[in-house]
Amino acid sequence: PDGSGGFNPNLDPESIVSLELGARGYWLPARLAWDVALYRMAVEDMLLPFQVDDPESEVIYFRNAGRAQSVGAEATLRTQATENVDLRLSATWLDFTFDDYVVVTDNGPLQLSGNELPGVPPAHIALSANIDLPRATWAEIETEWTDGYWANDFNGPPPGSTAVARDFFNDGYATVAVRLGGAVNLARYRAQLFAGVDNLLDKRYNGSVTPNAFGNRFFEPAAGRTWHAGITLE
Repeated sequence: PDGSGGFNPNLDPESIVSLELGARGYWLPARLAWDVALYRMAVEDMLLPFQVDDPESEVIYFRNAGRAQSVGAEATLRTQATENVDLRLSATWLDFTFDDYVVVTDNGPLQLSGNELPGVPPAHIALSANIDLPRATWAEIETEWTDGYWANDFNGPPPGSTAVARDFFNDGYATVAVRLGGAVNLARYRAQLFAGVDNLLDKRYNGSVTPNAFGNRFFEPAAGRTWHAGITLE
């Protein structure tokens, strides 16, 4: 990329072949609904983001990797634990790696086959509880955990770098959110009031990364403890 804009004639389209198998059901005695999916995906000429070596530019460009493949699974469980409490558990697992990806370094060509794709968490788990409270009020508690992942194609320092591996890795993190709400009658309207707090424990973490960012500026910090409230009139 030279910054002039327009189309990149050296960029090939990405092609994907995928296979997915899923099942769902309901177990009446436990009031448990479940949903499971398994999938496999093969990618040719995968498009990967990167930035040029220019401290004045934050433009993101794309380049082709040779081949990549992913194998993953998703599962969701939902149950009515009591008359007033609904529980939901969801989990994902993903193994996304390069099959054939040669990059040119100062020391010559380097094969990155077997490396994990940057910016893709291998696992994620979320657990939530919805609680019906007296007088048309409700509460929701949700906790999420995201596994750590790499921020660059090299899965660590590039050849010749003296940096340490952890500078290229986004650590896993867990967050908790709480929401409360209720309905009240206001003259001719019915109002839905709600309030909540995200990142209840004020966890410091990076919510996302810019893969292959220039100057190792990969990490994008997430917000700390955040409050919100609102009203909906019907």
